[in-house]
Amino acid sequence: ELKFKTKLILFIKSKIVNLLSNNTDFWIVQSDLMKQDLISKFNNNPHSKVLIHPFYPPLSSFSNEQTVRIPKSFLYVSTYNPHKNFEKLINGFKLFYDKYKKGELHLTLVENDSKIIYEINNLILKGYPIINHGFIKRDALTSLYRQSEFIIYPSLLESFGLGIIEGIENGCHVIGANLPYTYAVCKPSISFNPKSVNSIIKAFEMALNTKSIIKTEQLVFNEIDSIIKIIEKD
Repeated sequence: ELKFKTKLILFIKSKIVNLLSNNTDFWIVQSDLMKQDLISKFNNNPHSKVLIHPFYPPLSSFSNEQTVRIPKSFLYVSTYNPHKNFEKLINGFKLFYDKYKKGELHLTLVENDSKIIYEINNLILKGYPIINHGFIKRDALTSLYRQSEFIIYPSLLESFGLGIIEGIENGCHVIGANLPYTYAVCKPSISFNPKSVNSIIKAFEMALNTKSIIKTEQLVFNEIDSIIKIIEKD
């Protein structure tokens, strides 16, 4: 569930967007899912006014430094919010590790997320291989992605899921929530029900069988150059 502050911000933004919608020549969104949501929410936007052109800031180019990919390493790049579903992910990983004694879970939570940080630190003290990298600057993210075998994305709500795209572009397999935002950007190697701890455990278990893992298929690509041309032409 979204925090009240987050809900309020989204409400205010939607009202502003609605007020300005009649003054726009066209809208640019990053996926067909976002297009359908926009048309549904602001029904005065016809299909012809909503253009799909994925865009996102590229990560810094990878240096000549060699990064070793850690087998059975699972990375979730996100800060804390209730809908990000960290509690179920961490519980699922704990139970999975209790059974198999394999895998590493890598996170990027900041100290402000005190409650979940406290829980993670307790698990670390008990010997669970959970590595919290804290805040990672974008120019350092490439190395983190390239040392990880899997991106795992248990979020219950995303507009685009940038972390999924960044993971794919850096060679990671995707373990994705079986929700529309995942399938809008890729065909994941493994999918799971993010509301079920048992389903999360099964996803981790499937990742142990390397021979059965299919390569993630990326469905959207950065079209920032196309957007620049559209704007310049207009």
